[in-house]
This record gives sequence, structure tokens and C-alpha cells, in this order.
Amino acid sequence: MVDIFEDMEKPFLPMLISNWIFGIGIIEYPIRRQLKLLSIVYSTLILVVYAYLVYICHAHIYLTTVARIKPIIEMLHYYTNILITTSIIVFGWFQTQGLQKCMLKAAQANLLMQQIGILKNHSNILKNELRKFMAFFLFILSIIIINSTVTFYHFVPNYQQIIFIVILQNVPLLYGYIADSSFLNIIGSVMIINLTLPFTRKFKNCIFYSYAYFKFESLNKLLKSISIAKADNPMHKIIAKQPFYEKVYPQVYSSIDYKDYAFLIKKIKLAHLRLVKLCREANNLYGFHILLSIAIAFVMIINKIFNIYVVLNDDDIDEGSKFRTIVRSVNWLIYYIVRNLTSCCLCNTVLNTARKTGDLICELYDEPYITENTRAEIRYFNIELVQNKLEFSAYGVVNIDLTLLQVYNFKNFTLYRAHLWETKQTHTEFEPKNSFKIFPDE
Repeated sequence: MVDIFEDMEKPFLPMLISNWIFGIGIIEYPIRRQLKLLSIVYSTLILVVYAYLVYICHAHIYLTTVARIKPIIEMLHYYTNILITTSIIVFGWFQTQGLQKCMLKAAQANLLMQQIGILKNHSNILKNELRKFMAFFLFILSIIIINSTVTFYHFVPNYQQIIFIVILQNVPLLYGYIADSSFLNIIGSVMIINLTLPFTRKFKNCIFYSYAYFKFESLNKLLKSISIAKADNPMHKIIAKQPFYEKVYPQVYSSIDYKDYAFLIKKIKLAHLRLVKLCREANNLYGFHILLSIAIAFVMIINKIFNIYVVLNDDDIDEGSKFRTIVRSVNWLIYYIVRNLTSCCLCNTVLNTARKTGDLICELYDEPYITENTRAEIRYFNIELVQNKLEFSAYGVVNIDLTLLQVYNFKNFTLYRAHLWETKQTHTEFEPKNSFKIFPDE
């Protein structure tokens, strides 16, 4: 079993190293050799340093506040960042055993796929994982740079203010990025970007994919290769023309050997089932983190939209404060929207790839020249697909697919209108007589 885990180290190497660097979970090197004492000391040191920075920089929350916006909103953002960082480090310790289960199921699926001629291709997976990690890291780094630059606009900060803005506000971005990337590293993802190369008219496809997606896609390619149906000759045409050709060429069709794919279908079924269990284990492992991320993003999106609305409709705020608030709010909006949009789209891509296997075996079932043993295995495969349906959810509360984006849009609009109505009712109690009215009298 140790050899299996060592073999699985390469495709998950970026995830493991990034977690160890940030003190998330137990350091294992080589795989299954846990360095518990070192991990405890290292993670505790990170938490102590972070708590000390929170303590000494608590008085500098005012740096991100603007007049006319209640300080409780910035306090909410401040303590939310602390909650994110602490929870990811603490829950990382409880995820170590689950990660081993994920790697075990991945190793089992890998061995089954090697028996039917599908190569491991771990080096290719590692290269794409490194590419994806760097792309996400550059996105997070750009968010951090914009936040820090805008906040330090028009004044020279001291070292405590620099620590507050650069570290306390942006460290949760890195921890959230590590946790999200670890989840996507396991389940798989795909992103296709068309790039125009300089001084040429050619296009280049940059494809990012991960372990489970790559394996699902490999199984689908194998099923396509054994099917006689093609894009220009689909299965329904083959079935419709079969009686005619059997009458015209009876000698040719009587000598055709029936193809027996029973062994191949059985191995594909077992490998597919292991991959489904791998995705379920990863979903259970990061389910609470996903739920927490969705809830925080939901609140923060409403918060930042409201901040922009208040600032734009208040003439008492100077132009510099307006600029800082709007840029920072838009920056955070982009972060939370891209983060949830990426997770939903990539999970939906993996779901579609896994479900496509069912379409391919049903198409193979309709082929006229396969044995009854093959059809029996396909029927068993269909039963397994129905009984072991793959779904991604945030701790069982909401499914993670494109339907989540529709729920986001509706709830954000509803709560935003309710928030504005509440502000309209209470605004006259706090508004000075000569100040600008956000809600004009109807």
C-alpha cells in the first residue's frame, strides 16, 4: 500500500506542499509518514503570530472605513477574515485522514484503468496543476496589490498600518485560495482559454485540468474508441440502415464476429465508481469550508454593493474617499464573484463529464454487433450510475453547480432591496437636516 501512495504523490504534490507551507493539516513526507510534532509546533506558531498581529493592529480598522458608512460593516469584514483564517487552519487537521482516503480511492481507480490500457500520465497532470495554481495565485496577488495601493492612497503609513492592510486583510485570501485549490485539485477542473500569439494569427488552447476530471475524460475517450458511431454516422442511422444492408449483403453480415467488451465494461464500471467515491469523499471533506465560503460571499456581495450605493449618493464624502471606497468594494466584488463562479462552473464541468459516461454506454448498448454478456454488463453499469449519482453540495445545504448562481442572483437582489428599504425607513432618524437624501420623497 505504501507503494500505491508514493505513486499518487506526484498529481497531488501542489496541493500537499501548499497546505504544509500554510500550516494546514499534518505534514507528511514521504506520504503516510506523519511528522505530527513538527506540524503541531508549526501550526501553533502560525496561529500565535496571527493572533498577535490581530491584537496590535485592531486599532487601525478605521483605515478602511469611510464617513457615512457604519463602522460595524468594516468590523464585520475584519472579524470574518479572522474566522476564515482560523477555521481553515483548525479544520485542516481534521482533514488529514480524509485526504488519505481520497488518495487511496484515486490509487485504486488508477490501477483499474492501467489494466485496460489507460496510462497514468501523472507528469502531465502535475504540469497542469502547477499552471492552474500559478494562474489563481496571480489573481489573488492582483487583488492584494490593488487593495493595498488604494488604501495607502494620499498618506504614508507606519509599520502597524502596513501589517494591518497587507497581512491581516489579505492573508484570508491566500488561505481561502489554498483550500479552494485543494478541493479543485482532487475533483478535477477544466478551463479552456483561447490566446492569440503575438505577431501570428494562430490560436493556442491553454487547458487546466485535475485528477478526477482527467480520469473521467480518459474513460469517456476509451468508450468512444470502441463505439462504431461517429459524428457523421450516428447510431440511429446505423440501426436504421442495418436491415437493408443485411438483405443486400447477407454473406458479409453473417460472417461478422460479435464483439465482447464485457471485461472492458466491467473495469470501466469499477474505475468510474472509484472516481465517484473519490469526488464524494473530497466533497465531504471540504463541505463545511464550501458552505462557509458561500455564506460569507453572499453577505459580502450585498455589503459591498450597498457601500457603493451609499457612497455614490452622498455629496458630503470627498472625491478621494469615494474613489478608495468604490475601487476597494469593486475589487472585493470581483474576488467573491470570481471565486464562487469558478467553483460552480468547474464542479458543473466535472458533473457533466461523469454523466457523459452514461450516455456513451447507452449508445454502446444499441450497437447491433456486441454480445449479450456485454449488454448485461452495460445494464449493471447503468444501475450503478443511477444508484451512485455524483453530486457536489455545500454540506448538504445547496448543490454546487450552475443552479447555485441562479439562487445567488435572486437572493442578492431580494436582500439588497430589503436592505435599501430598511435604510429608507431609518434614514430620517440619523440624517442631519441639510444632508443629501439617499431616497427622495415619492
